[in-house]
Amino acid sequence: MNEITSIAELSEIVKAHRVRQAITQDELARSVGVTRSAISYFESKKSFRKFDDLLTLIHALGLKIYLQ
Repeated sequence: MNEITSIAELSEIVKAHRVRQAITQDELARSVGVTRSAISYFESKKSFRKFDDLLTLIHALGLKIYLQ
């Protein structure tokens, strides 16, 4: 299990998993219920507007997040 200490690290992991699974930003955006630009903004190591959407995005890619 990796410890993530910044939004930039999380965005890199999310993008890598999206690309590895051959999912486009448009496809991911539709499954999460956000715009493609929201996915692009997040993958640019910025932020995600709503925490609930971020959790949905993580789940849509089959990732798990553990809080401590």
